[in-house]
Amino acid sequence: MPIRTGVADLARRRSGRVRLQAFPSASATLVPSALALLAARHPGLEPVTTEALPPQAEQAVRSRDCDTAVVSTYDDDGRTSYADLHVVPLLVEPVYAVVPHGSRLARRRTITLDLLAEQTWIAGCEMCRGHLVRSAAAAGFAPDIRHATDDYLVAQGLVAAGLGVTLLPARALNSRAPPACGGGSRRRSALPGVRDRPAGDGGGPGRGRPAGGAGGGARTG
Repeated sequence: MPIRTGVADLARRRSGRVRLQAFPSASATLVPSALALLAARHPGLEPVTTEALPPQAEQAVRSRDCDTAVVSTYDDDGRTSYADLHVVPLLVEPVYAVVPHGSRLARRRTITLDLLAEQTWIAGCEMCRGHLVRSAAAAGFAPDIRHATDDYLVAQGLVAAGLGVTLLPARALNSRAPPACGGGSRRRSALPGVRDRPAGDGGGPGRGRPAGGAGGGARTG
């Protein structure tokens, strides 16, 4: 996932408002500590944050509606160049298959996508849905998508209720849950009733891949 920014302008700035947009799991995990560090190093800056999905955040930078953005991409999404933006890669994280706690699949150390071919699915945003569809196609099936949500806790709640399975990036699973959803537990799964397992490619044995399927890892920057 990359940070895209008018970096030269920001580097010269020592006071005033800085507008940041970030996708949900980054807003919950990366952004708070980054803003705390910014406040300590540059107390004259006034950060203003807005949650936005990556395509909208990128466009906001281009249209100068925000100064910088934390966005995500997948290795298999065909994006190879951002010539008009300055991009700083931050990290690559694995994507996990999330299944109900009582499922026979929850007992496996690693889940390959072909094992999920007969399951009903919970899809995410348009970009995440595209990654799911491409990964499933590479594993030889078309996912039966019954539910769609941009909210990672909603997705996990649907899984916990036995309504489907999903793929989620590690950072979404590492987000602390609010008190109503597990009391700020440090367990990887933010909600009780779900289990996450590394997602391997559709044809291989139990070996986790950064991509969470056949399509490669989730990148942040």
